[in-house]
Amino acid sequence: MNRLGALSVWLCLVCLVAVAWVQNALSPVALVSIVLGILAGAVLLALWSCGPVRSVKGLWHALVHRWHRDEGDRLFDRMSRWAGELRHGDFSALRSLKRGERNRFARSGLGLLEQHTNPVTLRLALERRIRSDEDEALASARVFDSMAANSTVVGLLSGCVAAFVIASVGAMPGAWLSAGLAFGFSVVVGVLLSGTVFRPLAGRLRARGVRRGHDQARGMKGLLAIWQRQHPERVRVALYGERCSVEV
Repeated sequence: MNRLGALSVWLCLVCLVAVAWVQNALSPVALVSIVLGILAGAVLLALWSCGPVRSVKGLWHALVHRWHRDEGDRLFDRMSRWAGELRHGDFSALRSLKRGERNRFARSGLGLLEQHTNPVTLRLALERRIRSDEDEALASARVFDSMAANSTVVGLLSGCVAAFVIASVGAMPGAWLSAGLAFGFSVVVGVLLSGTVFRPLAGRLRARGVRRGHDQARGMKGLLAIWQRQHPERVRVALYGERCSVEV
């Protein structure tokens, strides 16, 4: 959804809420209940279409697991220091470095340095870890794609149910106005969640996974250089590429 479409949907929502408030047609509790019902319906449909395990993993990686904060240059600076510490000695310091490392990829990479004695098997193990992390990011994005595709339908169904209940139970003359406002509010909220929340979040997760994959590919080159006991400056060139060579 482009900016003009998002602005028009937001204006429709504001107008509906204003009319409901002026006419005293829908209470705040009813509005909040409609929004929560649409969210619950979108999540349940995502669980059904993507599977419970994949959906829970996707939501956890998107909302709880903040792995993207410690990737990139900060991790590469630490790896450059590791190169100096591990170059002239054995790899006995790997365990202490691994215990103090919070980044999952770096922690598993240090463990692989200790386990493997062949550069080919080490590269294959690191590549498998990178592919696993990329699959997790794509699975998380697919969960929110499913929620974006289903939230509009859930909003339409919730609006029909809310309008039917209000029109059937309500005995006041303004019951039809309340039913119409409830239906319009549900549809607009469903479209708004789909176009401005779930779909942009899925795209952001997908882009974040691609960026993370690039950073981890560079980190793999640095770990291989550390395993080969190369000079720290050569490790920095492996991590930062042409940008480091220009700075040096």
